[in-house]
Amino acid sequence: MYGARQVVIDRRQELNLKGVYLYSFCRFVTWPDASFTGPQAPLVIAVLGSKDLTATLQAVAMKRTANGRKLEIKQLAKPDDPADYHLLVITADIKAEEQSKLIKRLQGTAVLVVTESAGMGNQGAHVNFFLEGATVKFEINVPAAQACQLRIDPQLTALKVARLLGA
Repeated sequence: MYGARQVVIDRRQELNLKGVYLYSFCRFVTWPDASFTGPQAPLVIAVLGSKDLTATLQAVAMKRTANGRKLEIKQLAKPDDPADYHLLVITADIKAEEQSKLIKRLQGTAVLVVTESAGMGNQGAHVNFFLEGATVKFEINVPAAQACQLRIDPQLTALKVARLLGA
């Protein structure tokens, strides 16, 4: 499936593809055991920005688990909300300087930071979505993820829609 070209026809389809990819990130990234309160604790995904993406992820979370953990989706009201999540998605409607500040604040924590704005992958986001033509792709900053004790499975980095940064 991931080897095929993922063509975007409209915004709904783009959100659905991003939802699928975000679910895959939950399956192919390993967080340190200490980042969970216990073996049954959910994997928490927070979204800062688009409520449409939050709704898409909530639909995924109702049907799926990742590595035996339930998925819990949160909508953040502001960038300085407590970082009690494992994966943070910062959508493109958040100002670039706010994104940069939040990425810096989370450096060194076991939070996978996913953005969808040009240049954020080089500013320390672990994953950054982008469109190439009508195809949803993402860049992965493996060194930044490793610095946060996050392990990214090579199956994820080998996808045709993935581009590596800093490798």
